[in-house]
Amino acid sequence: MSNPPGLPGVERRYAQVNGLKYHYLFSQKSDSYKDTIVLVHGFPDLSYGWRKVIPYLSEKGYRVIAVDTIGYGGTDAPLDEDISKEVEFYTAKQNATCIKELVEQIAKDEGKQAEPVIVVGHDWGSYIAQRFALWYPDMTKALSIVCVPWTPVTHERLDIKEIVKILPNFAYQIQFAGGDVDKRVAELGDQGLRNFTLFGAGGKTEDGKSVFDPKKGLDLEALGGTVVPTLYTDKDELDYVFEEYKRHGAHPPLNAYRVMPLNARDEKALPKSSETQVQTKTLFIRALRDKALPPFMSQGMDKFFAEGVLTVKDIDADHFVQLEKPDEFNKALGEWLDTVVSGQKSSL
Repeated sequence: MSNPPGLPGVERRYAQVNGLKYHYLFSQKSDSYKDTIVLVHGFPDLSYGWRKVIPYLSEKGYRVIAVDTIGYGGTDAPLDEDISKEVEFYTAKQNATCIKELVEQIAKDEGKQAEPVIVVGHDWGSYIAQRFALWYPDMTKALSIVCVPWTPVTHERLDIKEIVKILPNFAYQIQFAGGDVDKRVAELGDQGLRNFTLFGAGGKTEDGKSVFDPKKGLDLEALGGTVVPTLYTDKDELDYVFEEYKRHGAHPPLNAYRVMPLNARDEKALPKSSETQVQTKTLFIRALRDKALPPFMSQGMDKFFAEGVLTVKDIDADHFVQLEKPDEFNKALGEWLDTVVSGQKSSL
């Protein structure tokens, strides 16, 4: 098991949680720490996607747990010939339960009682972090969501094709859920999988064209050619990400786009956002150049929060803001932790 490049002192750990082998990165500078921060990645990413953030938070005196969510990296990726059964493993509730059980297990192994954690999520990890706070409010001290704004609980399910009529920037989700990307990557073997991972590194063709358009999806032809990373180019980092993705391939991560009807089903057990307000201190980091999740999507989000609870920080970056502008990202997160969260307990 190779160590994550550029993260000295960060441990790779495994646990059995929610019936799955679960992988996470762990960093803690001393026995005394302020709080536990759980970092939840999005798509197509890994716990390693927080590599510019973990050392910063650790230096600030936090215990840091960066997880590989279900289907990614070292965490199990359940499969079933019946896709309707398979996706049951990938719901937001299942992911939230894994995080809860992991935090409880770490505390138990230390002979302690689990304490509420600060949950930080990017992309799909933002949605999982939000739902963690809803399903397990007693385990949530504070919440930071990145790029994906607060997603209200409505008890209604809109078909993705209907959503795209309103939000054409979500058209890529139809492609991602449909199976064409999985099939193309599998056909191309290592080349296809490596190029698939480079999509998360700002991948472009040799002539500078992005391999991803949110109104269309991934350029499947480009996956068979040369894809050039632009967001980060360190060979050791790229090799590490590729080797982690080789464990399961592209199919399990793409289940995030197939599971939305099940998420809507599960959320019928939660109160509607129109009937309650979030009381937890929340930081929303908005990437101003995010093409898949443009800033207008967060308009009116504050109505779901109690007065004074929500903090919004804008950063002039694209979707992978924590990699593109790590100093600005860490400053925004750190200032919020210092001024809003420090010493405070909160619950939904």
